[in-house]
Amino acid sequence: MATETRSTYGATFKYGSPLVTVGHIMDITPPPETMTTFEVDYHDVEETEMHPGKSKTGPMTLKVGFDANDTAHIGLKTAKDSKTLTAFEIGIPGTSPALDITFTGYVVGFAIDSLPAVPKEQTLTVTIQPMAGTVIS
Repeated sequence: MATETRSTYGATFKYGSPLVTVGHIMDITPPPETMTTFEVDYHDVEETEMHPGKSKTGPMTLKVGFDANDTAHIGLKTAKDSKTLTAFEIGIPGTSPALDITFTGYVVGFAIDSLPAVPKEQTLTVTIQPMAGTVIS
């Protein structure tokens, strides 16, 4: 049965303890969760079998309309520079009941994308590496 795609407009991003909401969010790419596989060969069987291995959670990215005076934006750089294990929460819009993706991890990238010479929004890309999976609740 096909389902309708939900709009993700209105997704939220929070971090820290207590949680601080990051404003001017442009795009959130949640952490991908994948699994390795391994091959098993048997001498009496012609075909190799594939089996699931370990789970792996990849890095997520957050694109923000950067404001150097926004303490929530600068706090992400502080978390990177201090190598602080941090709590994160992504709010998924349009779900009933409301759902969040939560995890702990490290800010591993803080990149100001451009310093515009003409009037346009300055953007920032933040990369976060979860430690051990995510929880959707």
